[in-house]
Amino acid sequence: MKNLIFLLLSCIQFAALSQHIPVSGTVNLSNYYTRPQIDSLFKTKTVDPPIVRIPVCKRGPAIESISKITNTSAVLRFDAESVFVIKYWISILPKGQPVYLDSLRPESNTVTFNFPGRPAGSYYLNITGKSCRSDTASRSFTIDSGTGGPILPPLPVQNGKSKVLGANTARVGQREYSFNRTPELVIKFNDDGTISDITEGIDNSGGITRLAGYNVFYMIGNGWFENAEGTYEKLQNIKLPDGVRTIKQFVCNPARIPNYETFKQHLNSYGEAGVNMLNGRMSQIMVSIHSDQKVGQGLEPKWLVVSRALNFPSALPAIDWRPYNKWIATAGINKGDDQDTYRRVGVIPDARFGDPNQAMTFNTVKVEQNRVLTRDEAYSIGRAFANYMGSSPYSYITEELIENGQGQYDKTDPSTGAEITAPGYEITRMFAKGNLDEIRTKYPNIDKRNTGINGGYGGDDYHSLIDQWLLYGDRQTYEQSLTDKLYKGHSIHGFTAEDHPYYARGHIDVRNVNAKYYFWNRIYNLPYEFIALNERVKLASKTYEGKDRESNLTIFSCPFIESFISDDRGNKINIEQASSGELIEYPSGTLLTKMNTQPAAAWDEAFTGGFWSTLVTSGMAMWDAPRSTFGTDSTKAHVWSDQTFLWKKKGANDFQRYEPGKDGAPENSSDGLKHSLYAPVIDAMAAGMEAAWQIRDRTTKLSFSSYSSTRGDFIAKPGSAGLHLNGFGVPNYNSFVVKDAFDQKRAICLIGEGPGGAIIIYYNGFLSAHLFEDNVTVHYKGAAYNIGRVYGRQTVVKKL
Repeated sequence: MKNLIFLLLSCIQFAALSQHIPVSGTVNLSNYYTRPQIDSLFKTKTVDPPIVRIPVCKRGPAIESISKITNTSAVLRFDAESVFVIKYWISILPKGQPVYLDSLRPESNTVTFNFPGRPAGSYYLNITGKSCRSDTASRSFTIDSGTGGPILPPLPVQNGKSKVLGANTARVGQREYSFNRTPELVIKFNDDGTISDITEGIDNSGGITRLAGYNVFYMIGNGWFENAEGTYEKLQNIKLPDGVRTIKQFVCNPARIPNYETFKQHLNSYGEAGVNMLNGRMSQIMVSIHSDQKVGQGLEPKWLVVSRALNFPSALPAIDWRPYNKWIATAGINKGDDQDTYRRVGVIPDARFGDPNQAMTFNTVKVEQNRVLTRDEAYSIGRAFANYMGSSPYSYITEELIENGQGQYDKTDPSTGAEITAPGYEITRMFAKGNLDEIRTKYPNIDKRNTGINGGYGGDDYHSLIDQWLLYGDRQTYEQSLTDKLYKGHSIHGFTAEDHPYYARGHIDVRNVNAKYYFWNRIYNLPYEFIALNERVKLASKTYEGKDRESNLTIFSCPFIESFISDDRGNKINIEQASSGELIEYPSGTLLTKMNTQPAAAWDEAFTGGFWSTLVTSGMAMWDAPRSTFGTDSTKAHVWSDQTFLWKKKGANDFQRYEPGKDGAPENSSDGLKHSLYAPVIDAMAAGMEAAWQIRDRTTKLSFSSYSSTRGDFIAKPGSAGLHLNGFGVPNYNSFVVKDAFDQKRAICLIGEGPGGAIIIYYNGFLSAHLFEDNVTVHYKGAAYNIGRVYGRQTVVKKL
């Protein structure tokens, strides 16, 4: 694989890269392209390997010494013969991934090598011939403490106005809209404030909407779009509340998806029975709605609009989650922004290899594909990366070391049972132990709960510590998961016989827990799911072996969908989506982009996730391709080569293949507008986080509450210690309120309390987004509080 990546790099021009990529050597392509994109390039065989003939170096280069070390340079003494150009790079590990890479032409055997300012710590200098081929020589060197710069704390910033870039706006019927356009689904904003599907050729004459002989179904976000009886609803004259929504139109083969019941049953099925590219296509429109007289009580701010660049860095107030043990992180940032722009508004930015001051950053650590680590290697890598990230408890650290091993861990000799390769989950533990030991060099005796050490992304799901489906299963199994099976793993195969390794093998002492939430094509009930997962993690970690070793739970998410559908356990199954794409308007024409493998996630779910993960768990991280940026130049485009991009010049009838600069087409540049609407998803997460920040002084303690409304009543039954959620008080055994609410299809109703007073927090995931319930009444300390009308799948709060 490494040789193939090397050959690929030598003949592809990466327009979006600002860093020079050398022809010789090995480069981890996944730093620049996501794995599905790489696989697509290989699969389509668009790459022919070049013939490269470079002579072998006569001798060396070999490192003799490194001296005069500062945080920006050092002096190298080397031995070599007829090596006219030397490539060098700085890495955390010997011969490891570069944090800075350059070359030099020595005029003597003593040269100065320079690099961007680095924080104090241990590094490796790696050198190899560039004018000739040689082995890599590597030697460690240390930048003394005091030479690295400090991390700026969050400072007050002036709220800015958001901008709509690469999308559309409209004002109709006293409502302001921002939205994107698609080549198929077209919506109309009516004068009465409603929305209708007016796609060309749409036929609403029958019981189900039809389009060119196909059946049409709709979703709002990752929730059903249906009437109050749970049956089919047409997208005609629909009143949505203020806030943000993702409208999805599915055009399906009627022979396979003949009715709404089949659509619901097979939404996440695969093969010929499922809602997938084999029998249909999907269009989605993100829309923000802000009325002169607000409709509904949603928390979405007015700055949250559809845009191809991030708005939250200039829109949020100063936020500092460090005293609250919350970690909110993003890998994608606007091009040209410095990291402190994000730290100051409570969001941890992606670690930027080669830049100084990487404390309070976010990174998912990887090694080469197919590399299998020993325990000691995993520990050393953990220490090295924690050191690189400032030995800071405020950095959010995850890894994908087991995934990089490609199934080669957990191997034993079939005849003797002797270990051949380490258990993969043990590699995660040793990496985390390295993280914690390194952080403790600056923060002695710090508890893992006060750090952002979170283990492998998705690893706790894969190894059955986290099971999102327990909530969806039978009552007995759910109750067992919080009682006699509390410390067991659980998967589709049932409970494990032994206590889960997270508890039994010491993970609990060195790291926290994360749950992977990539938004596949299924129905999500995020507040219910987050609470259920948190209940189990908190109760188990606070009581295992009679000790309180409380662990945090964070949510690991992503602004795009890596696959259109999943199997019934949420696993990606590699069937691409038939997406109609997005239209981006330019002065000279229209660009059509289709991202079949990675369409943008629903931003309404991201807002809900951002709020509830911050409120109930310890936050959310939005992963993206490393060094992902959003450009703001509206005269340019930023596209990837392995998807469909078409251009239609103004006045032309048909789309043609997009060729940058031809027929008025925009230049392809990382300064330009991103091909897909990933930015609004990250903005929405940040907006949800901000809404949780605004009530932080009223949510020190969270408790379940009973309620009544025009759609029914719900009784919250206390556990052994009352109604509080686990993690917000003493261990509360036999608390099954979230399962009761889920099974009864009722709302989550919480009472928050803190030094700032009390607050009601309410969310009903079982009503379609255009439906509502009235006279929602909650009792607190002997008084009844009517919070009025609440729309489906929208969070509402009321201060008491």
